[in-house]
Amino acid sequence: MKPTKAIKNPTEVHTWYGARGRVELHDPLWHIAGIWGLDLPHPPLVNLLIRKGLPREAKLELSFHHEFGHLQMLPFSLLGTVVLLHRSWRAGRLSWNRLPWLWAKHHAFWEMLAESYVMGAIGPRYKALYGNRLHRGLLLFWLGTAILVALTRPIKD
Repeated sequence: MKPTKAIKNPTEVHTWYGARGRVELHDPLWHIAGIWGLDLPHPPLVNLLIRKGLPREAKLELSFHHEFGHLQMLPFSLLGTVVLLHRSWRAGRLSWNRLPWLWAKHHAFWEMLAESYVMGAIGPRYKALYGNRLHRGLLLFWLGTAILVALTRPIKD
């Protein structure tokens, strides 16, 4: 699927660790986030879940910060991946058939980091954009990713 028209023009961003990147949002099913000249076009599945029912402008603002959050939190995500792989290797649980589970855990952790970045970046505005109410998609996101990161054990060989 190729994006047709950007709804939020490509924005050059600078991370806290000095890398240059870009964030571009397409309506409604395509985002591009890139760093060091490597763009990653992808469907915004998490953003679709946790922004459902919000006004369009709120979705755009939160989605932009979420995509930038992936770039900002990349070093922590990579560190988490190294720790996860090392612990799996030490426990004798590192094998090809377990890599999908490890990828899922890593991705859930990175999504949590990115959304945590959004909360910190816009502060009280985050709660205000959700109308100071419990959002079902947001609740499912935090519970689902936390369970996946903390409790998922790969099936034994």
